[in-house]
This record gives sequence, C-alpha cells and structure tokens, in this order.
Amino acid sequence: MTKLIDKGIKEIEIYIDEIDSKSNFNYIALGVLYINKLNKNNLIKNLLNKRCRNPLNKEWNKKPSLCQYYSQICEKNKYHILNSKEIHFRTMNNGISKSHINLCKDWVEIFKLNRTDLMMNILFLDLKKLDLKLFGDEKSKINAYARFLRTAINYGIKSFFGDKSKIKIKKIYCDHSDSFKRHRYFSKSNINQIKDSLNVDFSFEEIEFIDSDHKKSDKYEESNLIQFVDLILGCSKQGIFNTAKNSKPKNDLALNIKDFLLKLQNLRTGIKNFRISFFPRNNLRFENDLFGEKIRSLGEFYSLNEFDLKIEDPKNRKLDNWF
Repeated sequence: MTKLIDKGIKEIEIYIDEIDSKSNFNYIALGVLYINKLNKNNLIKNLLNKRCRNPLNKEWNKKPSLCQYYSQICEKNKYHILNSKEIHFRTMNNGISKSHINLCKDWVEIFKLNRTDLMMNILFLDLKKLDLKLFGDEKSKINAYARFLRTAINYGIKSFFGDKSKIKIKKIYCDHSDSFKRHRYFSKSNINQIKDSLNVDFSFEEIEFIDSDHKKSDKYEESNLIQFVDLILGCSKQGIFNTAKNSKPKNDLALNIKDFLLKLQNLRTGIKNFRISFFPRNNLRFENDLFGEKIRSLGEFYSLNEFDLKIEDPKNRKLDNWF
C-alpha cells in the first residue's frame, strides 16, 4: 500500500468522461477531474455565472424567471435558452453561436486559472498498439475502459494528493453509459481495488452515472461539471491530434489551451494540476515465457513531451501556406 505523508485530510469528488475511438482517432481517451469538496460550490457558481452573457447581470439563474432582466432582454432574445445549451466538444462545429464559443473559452480560462482546487488527469490509450482482445473476447473495449479507468484515477490521486495522509473521496460521477452501468466490474470492483491499493476512504459503494445534460439530469450542478470535463478533454485531444482540421470553433478552443499543453511538454516546469499520459509505448501483445506459457507483455506509459502538438495557430503560419 502506498504510504502518504501526514498533512491532514482532504475531501474530493471525482468526475469522469471519455472519448471513444473514431475513424480518424485510434485512441480511447479517459478524463478524470478531481475537485476539492470545500471549493466545489464556488467552482460551480463561477462556471454557471459564465452562462449569463448579459453584461448588466453576469449572474446565472437556474430558473430564468428569477432573473431581473429576463422579461426585459433574455426572454425576448431567447438568450437564456441559448446559453443553457449543453456544452459538448463534439458538437462544436461551424455555425455554432459566438456566444456559446465565448462561454466555452471562459470555462477553459477557469480551468487554467484554478491551480490548487481543480486537478485533471487524462489518459490516451493507443488502440493501434493495444489489442483489446487481451482484455477478453466479449465486451473487450468495456473491460479495457474499466481496467484503465482505475489506473487513471490512481495515478491522479498519487500525483495530486501524495502529500496527504488520508484522502476521502466523497463521490465519483461518470457520464451516463448503459454499457458501463451494466458492466459487472465497472462501478463496484474499481472502487474496491482502489481502496486496496491506496490510502483512501470512500463515502459510497459504487460510481454514480448521471446525464451530462443538466436540463435532463436531477444532478444539475454535477452535470455541468461532467460538461466541464468533456470540454477540457476535447480541447486537449484537438490540441494534440488536430482531428477536426476544418472546424474553426474546435481549433479556436484548442488554441486556448495550447499554452497549457506546451508547458506540460516541458518536464522542468510542467503544471502541478494537469497530467496527460499515453499507453502503451510499444505494441502490447502475448509472449511466451521460459516454460512456453503465454503471458501478456508489460506496457510502458509515456508523457506529452514525446509528442509534437498537431494543432496549428493561423497567426503563425508562413505566407506560402496560403497559396
């Protein structure tokens, strides 16, 4: 069991989202957000207030009728409806409103400015090197998710809270997924194994799945935090891989976090509240041991400093690129 230095108890909540592989993206991406429970309310207040784009107000109301400007401005122009839209990086395509993009940029800035109570760990699994059959013939991708989610959570706890004698995890929320919810190991086994490997306490027995759309969810605030994970995860993916070259909104958002990604590449400075890693370095496969028995080869994790960011800044392009 990992021994943590005694510097008091910290209570945290964890929020999880993922990006599945696509035709131009041969990775599974897992994003794990850690929030200091003491400052959760302030964080949520800051995020939600950014949804109000009215310069006269800047204070978001879950019930629009409570806003003093609603009948005067927001109702007539449908501002409240537009700004209450779910934030989902995948839908940030050309034609999306400027107001929505500016809202997302403000959320990214909140993440960048909050260095002590907001931590995020991202793990990219390279499916070109990772044979999912190694995790079982049936539901192999879900098995891989379940296995590496535990790895991602553990790594974040050790990286961000290694100076605490005891960590209390008050809750783990995950974006709703029927396949994850039905998986017999995903919700409960991960928690039990984290308990066994780290010096942490849990206030619950299984991961809670919630709808990321706050308008549908009975966990309004927590659903907004799942959207927050989705945004930072999506921006990071775009900044590293540039998979949506023709989407100006996605590129603009990724450029907002590019400075953070560049700092992560610098092993001397880095960023204390942000981690990105990749697995495996080499192909993961079955090998024969000395007795001819098949065993799974061990894989290595590696960091962002071994990647060149693919995102391009239009301001830095050479003139020749325009012809």
